[in-house]
Amino acid sequence: MTQYIKSIIYGIVQGLTEFLPVSSSGHLAVFQNVFGAVDEQLSGVTFTLLMHVGTLAAVLVVYRKDVAGLIKSFFSLVKRLFTGEFKYSKMNTDEKLFCLLFIALIPLLLGAVLEGTVEFLSAYTFAVGLLWIINGLIFLVSEKISVKQKKFEEIKPKNALIVGLFQLFAILPGISRSGMTITGGVFNGFKRELAVKFSFILSIPAILGSVAITVLKDYKDISIGENAGVLFAGVVASFVSGFLAIKLLEYISKKNTFKAFAYYCIAIGVAAIAFDVIKMVVIGG
Repeated sequence: MTQYIKSIIYGIVQGLTEFLPVSSSGHLAVFQNVFGAVDEQLSGVTFTLLMHVGTLAAVLVVYRKDVAGLIKSFFSLVKRLFTGEFKYSKMNTDEKLFCLLFIALIPLLLGAVLEGTVEFLSAYTFAVGLLWIINGLIFLVSEKISVKQKKFEEIKPKNALIVGLFQLFAILPGISRSGMTITGGVFNGFKRELAVKFSFILSIPAILGSVAITVLKDYKDISIGENAGVLFAGVVASFVSGFLAIKLLEYISKKNTFKAFAYYCIAIGVAAIAFDVIKMVVIGG
């Protein structure tokens, strides 16, 4: 398998699984455990960083109007703060959405601290498989729970905070960030379409934060060099597949069921565990 083909495959995997509720970290961890890195000479930090840039571009394109509204809201909220009119009940829709997103991001500060303590799990296919199964079971449980749906105006900051707390579970490889935020939203009375939209827009600062932390922490390991073409192929693949994944999940959310993703996670989790057990038996033999 050439570097370009592997880069494109990993880019597609990153783009699809970043937004579909099946865990991008779990897929990339298992793919790298099974097939190895894109290129042993290519920094894994650089590749992962640029794949996130590709998926970030996808969500920015899809929700460009919402992002523009949020940017405008930032300045209007600053004005409200200095004029003494900073009251949630008086805010317009975009301003309320900005505040809800900001509150949902607060738990990520704790996640950034804890992420390094569980990073080692990515090297163990068995552990990732088990977490995949848990991810699928959470989805199945969420499908069984009936919660009264709220209008957007009825959603409170505490509901957004709970969504942010759900997102903390996604620091574990095999647990989907989008899956957890969508589930958290549904548990809090978000309509499923709103839960999906909130999850995707919430991914923008989450991805930006992840990119910023990586740059600050591992800047010495970031290097493109002669691999620009390979990296570019992966970025384009992650952007295109990410864009399609967002559109697909928006469509599926209108059908009001994510059971297919739950069964997929359970199946691939069992397969990952079986692969690791067989590998251990063969090596042991």
